[in-house]
Amino acid sequence: MNLSKVIIFILLLFVNYCSQHPIYRYKVSSLDETKCFYRGREIISTDIEDVTVIISFEDQVRDELIFNLSILNLSNKAVDVDPAKIFFEIQKTYPADYYGNEKVAYNSIDPEQKLISLNKQITNLNSAKQTTDMVNTFVCLADLVKEISELGEEKSPDELYAETVQDQERTQMIASQEMYYQNNLNYLIDTKYYWENLVLRRTTLYPNNEISEYVHFPLDENAREILICVPINDIEFSFKYSSRPLINKF
Repeated sequence: MNLSKVIIFILLLFVNYCSQHPIYRYKVSSLDETKCFYRGREIISTDIEDVTVIISFEDQVRDELIFNLSILNLSNKAVDVDPAKIFFEIQKTYPADYYGNEKVAYNSIDPEQKLISLNKQITNLNSAKQTTDMVNTFVCLADLVKEISELGEEKSPDELYAETVQDQERTQMIASQEMYYQNNLNYLIDTKYYWENLVLRRTTLYPNNEISEYVHFPLDENAREILICVPINDIEFSFKYSSRPLINKF
């Protein structure tokens, strides 16, 4: 993974940590006895029929859990990787009978649907910007017409001061609107890049090829043990994790 991708991932994490909606942070740990540690991360690796799947918990962003998923195809045939089929199943909850006898599972967050939503948000933001620009232009033209009609009229110092203050306030408002637009547009563009390039998307993995991307899951605050299932062709790789809330919030 190149440096630019890492920087964008860190920036997105920072922006989400600064959310106005606090939520408990959760400690997610592997329950697999064969786990190992690499650069402070718990790594689990499973090899079935010359296909290796490696998974590690990366971070929590608000109400989403992020895992890094690496798939290495050493078989002699291509394998299909579809994030829409990846899911986790809740094994234990708190309270213990929270879901009763119901079997609860969640699919990973679909990057294609996420991209559709982001594109819609960008379109709406640009439309709102166009409307705001048109209103500001109309107001400026109205002020210009007023100034032309008042040419030759003497104004008191108070009137001149009031007009100056009004012009300054309008200039500041337009600058604030532009800053709001640029900040939101940059965030949406960076987020779109992240979901296009760093998140696992549907692909065909040919022999002797590998892929390593992020997978997002919705957070279930009552889950205490989860089983992550990664179907690859007719093989299902599974990984068991525990989930515990921490005291601190963000």
